[in-house]
Amino acid sequence: MSKRIISVTLLEFGYLLEYARIIHKDKNEPIPELGQDNWDKVDFALQAPAQTAFGLPIYRGFIKKASALFYFLAKGHRLANGNKRMACVTLDYFCGINERDLVISDDALLSLARYTASSDPMDKDECIRNIQAILKKCIQKRTKT
Repeated sequence: MSKRIISVTLLEFGYLLEYARIIHKDKNEPIPELGQDNWDKVDFALQAPAQTAFGLPIYRGFIKKASALFYFLAKGHRLANGNKRMACVTLDYFCGINERDLVISDDALLSLARYTASSDPMDKDECIRNIQAILKKCIQKRTKT
């Protein structure tokens, strides 16, 4: 039996956002606060990987859930700024809480985020499949020592 996949909560996302805001506060594109008008949008993106249809998961398995999470955060303009950066940070956190390591260079992850954000919304399924193909190579289960 496989281990249950832990989702990122809205509260955890809020902590990640605050951490990212501190790191990026002196840069030209600061990350905005999470306002009440953004909560529902972000919550949708966080819950998207757990969606079901006809009682079955739409995104089955860790890689598919990770890909959906990344897509909906990077693509959906949930925040006024910093969506791609928060998709990267949240994906890394999602891997961590599920005892996996995201092994990818910052440049490659940023490139994936840019590709996702600029993709045609009509090609969502194809984009998510492309994200999956990359994440299959970059996400490793942690081994117990």
